[in-house]
Amino acid sequence: MLKTKKSKILVLFLLLFLFLGASFVFAQKSLEVTYPKIPGALTPITTKTALPDYIRYIFQLSLFVGALIAFGSFIYGGVRYLISGGSPSAQKDAQSQMSAGILGLIILISAYLILNTINPQLVAFEVSLPPGAPTGPSAPGPPKIKAASYVEIPLGGLIENLWGKSDSSPYKPADCYLFNENGDAIAGSLATRDRLGCIKGLSDAIKIKGKKLKEPVEELQKLYDCQNCCRDCCKNVCNWAKCSEICELDEATGNWKNCNSSNPLANLYCEGTKNEGCWENCGVYPSCENKGMVREYYYQECPANSCEFFQECKCLNCGFESSEIPRTNCICIKKDAEGKPVCCNPDDPSKPYEDILVRALIDKNLLEEGEEDPYPNISDIKTALKELRLKLGLFPLTEEMEKNKKICCPGDTCPPAEEIGITECFLKNPDTKDLIKKILVGEPVDSQKLKTILGIKSVMKYLIEGDLLSTDKNLAKTMLRNLDLLKNEVAINEIAWMGTTADPTDQWIELYNNSKENIDLSNWKLAVKNKFEINLSGTIPAQGFYLLENNENTVSDITANLIYSGNLSDSGETLLLYDEFGNLVEEVNCGSSWFAGDFVSKTSMERMNPQGESSEEENWGSNYSIKVGQERKGDYISGKDRNDNPVYGTPKNPNSIGMGIIPYPDFNSLVNEMRGKLQSEETLREKLILVLRNDENLERMLKSEEALKNILVGDDTRLRNLLSIREVLQILLEEEENLNLLIADPHAKEVIKEILIRTGDWKTPDDEEAEWAELLDNLDETRTNLKLINDFQRDLLWVLDASDLMRLCQEDPISYDQLRIPELANIKIEEVPEWKNIEREVPWIEGFDPAIFYCHKPLW
Repeated sequence: MLKTKKSKILVLFLLLFLFLGASFVFAQKSLEVTYPKIPGALTPITTKTALPDYIRYIFQLSLFVGALIAFGSFIYGGVRYLISGGSPSAQKDAQSQMSAGILGLIILISAYLILNTINPQLVAFEVSLPPGAPTGPSAPGPPKIKAASYVEIPLGGLIENLWGKSDSSPYKPADCYLFNENGDAIAGSLATRDRLGCIKGLSDAIKIKGKKLKEPVEELQKLYDCQNCCRDCCKNVCNWAKCSEICELDEATGNWKNCNSSNPLANLYCEGTKNEGCWENCGVYPSCENKGMVREYYYQECPANSCEFFQECKCLNCGFESSEIPRTNCICIKKDAEGKPVCCNPDDPSKPYEDILVRALIDKNLLEEGEEDPYPNISDIKTALKELRLKLGLFPLTEEMEKNKKICCPGDTCPPAEEIGITECFLKNPDTKDLIKKILVGEPVDSQKLKTILGIKSVMKYLIEGDLLSTDKNLAKTMLRNLDLLKNEVAINEIAWMGTTADPTDQWIELYNNSKENIDLSNWKLAVKNKFEINLSGTIPAQGFYLLENNENTVSDITANLIYSGNLSDSGETLLLYDEFGNLVEEVNCGSSWFAGDFVSKTSMERMNPQGESSEEENWGSNYSIKVGQERKGDYISGKDRNDNPVYGTPKNPNSIGMGIIPYPDFNSLVNEMRGKLQSEETLREKLILVLRNDENLERMLKSEEALKNILVGDDTRLRNLLSIREVLQILLEEEENLNLLIADPHAKEVIKEILIRTGDWKTPDDEEAEWAELLDNLDETRTNLKLINDFQRDLLWVLDASDLMRLCQEDPISYDQLRIPELANIKIEEVPEWKNIEREVPWIEGFDPAIFYCHKPLW
């Protein structure tokens, strides 16, 4: 009993001795203590110490205390052995005491060795750190897994947008006219109606106008068939003998000579002439023999017996009752009411035959008074064509401009070989070209016009595939960011919001250059949200630092790059960094409280990965000096304050808690890398065509207005390419103000008249002006019809695009809202910009949302 009591007293004595050096005192903050220091162990010094560090400290303290107890037990046993006085029992007890101490030490050492073998970090007394602040990146940090991007397909909404919301009226509304039984618009009938009914009404009106055209065309076809009976008779029964094959050319005169055909008539026809050739070997149709392919052959020199070869058009009885002279040069036009053939020029057999194609262009106004139109079908066709053009209105203009059909530009006299495209004709006049540029992009540049143009999918595809955007730095940076090739070339790297030991208002901020090239910070801006802005200047070196101080000599021994005015709040701020174009590079959102740093110890807030998320708390921490004793703090800090106290941060030096990163290449190398990827990877091109049209990216791109103007309309080639895109033409022609500007331009007016009215020598100026005036009178109707057709076509193409996207899905699309699908919670949903106003919800189906589909296939 006495021995047990003595042992307890000894253990109590040893524990009291152990903790005598540990003075427990209250620190400046409540509930903090000064923990006993253990040789080789990291001692917790603030509540900022992480829980794993506390556990490590307790483990290390336990090892230390256990070793002391075992060693003390061994010493105590030795003392007892010395004072045993030769007593066998006392010596035996002392030996047992010493053995127990040795056994305890062995157990502790064994436990340490076993844990060290499993994982040395389990028994590490201190994290292995370099003796000073890091001087460079050690190894790249682990890449952050990016969320997969999926496309949103509001198929139900697109179908509703095309047809309407229900199986009965009202359908989708549209502005349109009503039409009478002749297919003409009823005056004053323009109103908003069901679009399906509008489409049907316009279709019926066009059908009526088309029928009026069909009947005279069929009659004209019969006339042509009859004409061809004589025009082609020799061609179908004879061989064509070329003079060049049977004769030699007399270079002096240009005539044929020494003709040696087996057919003497052919020799006779070619010899001494410049004729191309003649018909021969015509068999039972000698009337064609030795005839040349000249105008007379077609219309006058095709006798009746030759026409007998064609049974549909016989000219045997084509003479005149008053004449005894048989008609051998007759051409059948058509049959009269009694079925008899009516010949050309029946009143004057000696009058030359008139080419029907020329005669068809003669206007009724040219007929003499009382003279009947000999070709009423031709006149009917012209009238029907004019009415149909008025009904279709500007639609043919859009179609032919899109195809850039060749025409003889107004004011030119040109053969077909010298005709030019409609677009070239418009741009031929400098004033008209400037007007078109002004309509499309404005003069000066109109941001809203540019935004409208860039929002067109076909335009963005043209710009991406033509590599036109990468020529401007701001546009190229926007592309690089969206392809994840460049995030933030400059980072907000360290913030001393707590000030320094000398003065808590002496604050400083550090920027870091994430790239391999020097960056000019002129026109860059660092803003403290809703408080003040700092205009940056100078250069930040490659992989180097830029120090901002709010008071001179805040860091006395390190030169600041810029002194600014303003103070950061101790409770938190939001910092915003903008590049030279005014685009947000990154945001540190500590509006509610700072992510790290300590006011009491004046320890700075450092960023771990300068390429990581700037507003993620996990990417920030306090300077490591806060975790070590005073004797080690100097290893993780740099700089002195105005009173020569240490600055507990790393101004213009690598962060004490920073991780190694791979810097971005220089900007030109990044652009070249991007070009290579876009050229070889179709999915990346699709991504840019989609995402660059969202509002955020359009706002970024519009910071380069002049560059965009040059890219779109800077020269004739680019302007022609732009005008080949249908949606751009619709901007010119569908908007009333724009079309009126075009019509008011003299040159543009003549081009439009040439396309829509088909002006030519056969029309008098009065005829042209009358038809043009009629077109202008119907301009509101034609513009309304054009918009109705184009809007319906656009909505139909949207449904087809959605169908194509769904067919490319690797799995069946999901037809529920993403918020109701847990497995889709962390993915990124991309919205097709032109579909942003499409309704997503179908309210009458509770719990389901069939209007939205998500492909089970990442877009990129």
